[in-house]
Amino acid sequence: MYRLTDAQIDYILDDIRRGGIGLEDLQYNLLDHICCILERDLKETDDFEVAYRRTIRQFYERDLGEIEEQAIHLSNIKNHYTMKKIMLASGVLSAAAFIAGIVFKTFQLPGAFAFFFAAITLMGLVFLPLMGILRAAEKATLAEKLIPLAAALTSSLFILSNLFAIQHWPGRTGMWLLTVGSALLLLAPSYLYVGWQRADRQNTVLNTIVLVGFASVLFLMIRIH
Repeated sequence: MYRLTDAQIDYILDDIRRGGIGLEDLQYNLLDHICCILERDLKETDDFEVAYRRTIRQFYERDLGEIEEQAIHLSNIKNHYTMKKIMLASGVLSAAAFIAGIVFKTFQLPGAFAFFFAAITLMGLVFLPLMGILRAAEKATLAEKLIPLAAALTSSLFILSNLFAIQHWPGRTGMWLLTVGSALLLLAPSYLYVGWQRADRQNTVLNTIVLVGFASVLFLMIRIH
């Protein structure tokens, strides 16, 4: 079997880099595949460069850079499904923990707060943020992406601020104010803008009024407290 020299291996690696492959792991994976093919098929009398050009053409249609584009695309898809699985798992666990907490609280059983704490933490720090990120990835424009992100942020802050209030932790008033600010300064304007652009103005205005009213009641509760 033909054995590539160190100079030939360096030549292949440099050519891969010049071809537009910037990811180091992908560079060496591609190098390994090409070297295996060449050492299997190349004969002592064959021209190395001709054989190399013929071999590398098997890996792309347009140019070598498209391999990296495909790798990044596949990685994004894999990350998307991984995040989706984590989101669903955290959602199911938080819902189950909420139900268990209600049952334990109803029957005066010890451990009710532990279930509520786990449920609020999972929902506020895992489920809602991931849902916002995944929903935003499905939108086309920046304004449309902002709506699910702002909604997830507002919801997370709201549920976590309740945990701070229940526990009487310092900073609970700040958490409430952040919730109100996120609703009024991020969620309401982005929702109103996108809805107005779509000409669904009546429903948009009504929903925005409800949102502003909800945020105002939260602020009023802070002031009363």
